[in-house]
Amino acid sequence: MKHPSIFIGSFVTAALLSGAGGVLAGYHANTEVSIDFSNRLVNGQLGSALNSFNSPERIGVSIAHYRTDPPGVNAWFHAGDRLGNWVTCATLGDEGMQRIAEAVGTDSYIQFIWSTDGFSCDYVAVINTSENEPKE
Repeated sequence: MKHPSIFIGSFVTAALLSGAGGVLAGYHANTEVSIDFSNRLVNGQLGSALNSFNSPERIGVSIAHYRTDPPGVNAWFHAGDRLGNWVTCATLGDEGMQRIAEAVGTDSYIQFIWSTDGFSCDYVAVINTSENEPKE
């Protein structure tokens, strides 16, 4: 059986060497907003878009509740890339997509596909993980 102090010493040495003397803060992906028109697919992170020097780059979701009969909730996913392209899609009362929209946090990774009608969403995803680049 190894001594715990030898195991801990080896772990600390490996951590220091892998960090090259810097503070170990974990991996952060920097995912700029991308718009793939051929597949109608958008990907991007809120933190990366905000931290970007590309002024037109943005991504997000807006949620609204309507006092109608019956009451309605819609979410609009929207994104702009560094080239100035802009796309958006709406959930059109789809409760599953609305729940996903509500999961967007300040540093979320967002992905969506807009439909061939150019208005509604066919697919939405929100990924909240420590790998997402935080806003600075």
